[in-house]
Amino acid sequence: MRPLLIFLPALVMCQVTPDVTTSIRLENFVFYMDQHGDATKFGTLPGPVPIDPQLGTALRRYAIVADIVSVGGKPAAGTFFAQGTVVGSVNADFARNQMHPMTLEIMTPNRAQVGALYGFWMGAGASAPGAPAGSGVLAVLGGTGAYAGVHGQGSNVSASNLRIASMQENPSLRRVNGGGTMTMGINLSGALLPNVISAFHSDFTPVTAEKPAQSGETLILQVRAGWPVQPPLAAEQVFPQDPLRPVSIPVEAAVNGAAAEVVNAIGWPGSVDHYRVDIRVPSGVAPGTAKLQVNGAYLPGVAFPLLVR
Repeated sequence: MRPLLIFLPALVMCQVTPDVTTSIRLENFVFYMDQHGDATKFGTLPGPVPIDPQLGTALRRYAIVADIVSVGGKPAAGTFFAQGTVVGSVNADFARNQMHPMTLEIMTPNRAQVGALYGFWMGAGASAPGAPAGSGVLAVLGGTGAYAGVHGQGSNVSASNLRIASMQENPSLRRVNGGGTMTMGINLSGALLPNVISAFHSDFTPVTAEKPAQSGETLILQVRAGWPVQPPLAAEQVFPQDPLRPVSIPVEAAVNGAAAEVVNAIGWPGSVDHYRVDIRVPSGVAPGTAKLQVNGAYLPGVAFPLLVR
């Protein structure tokens, strides 16, 4: 009998090109370590309360709390939270020291909700292939709000003065007792990037080669995005005509890289993911086809060709 030959296709290692590469900076970063197991004592001491070195940290559970202060270099607010277990002593050849699920609840500086990123993070060791260069492996598994449907990966690209405290310390005094800083580099795919669908003059006639935009003119843009409005929409509700729903996060625009004033940004009536964004074309834009970009929710917009006279 002739031997059965089985041919397996060669594995092809590929990396997904992300839609967005960004960074999230954290401050007041504190590990709260449980060395005692007595829940009645958690958060009862004003602190700072250091851990007891005689009790060790192997396989101890902990929680991490930190403040989000910027996203992509722009001011932001929000909270990073993670909980997990110290695993650095599991194997001598295991490069990671902690494993924890994590949440990044992202808000604007005036605390308007933008959305959240959810994932899993293992600290220490080299970053994963294709992730921003740093340490640790971080997977983004999903999101909410402006980040619904995203996925990706990241790493700890820089950190300093990360403090480890006892869980007996009151975490509400974290900013008083102090903590460290960390910057996470993150690649995201699947995000609904702001995308200009149409551009109109103030009388709602389209911007065309026969009737191009002019410097200083106010344009009406129809933008597809995933921005929150105030008050929020109920389930299966479309943006109403009365009252109009203003976008509750900062929206920015640029023409050929020059900032364009955003006059207003509202939900487009009758839609759930289209928005009306009125902008004023900056002065000095060269005639021809200009690059228009509308950004929001800390996500860069898709370039749109704007005809300018």
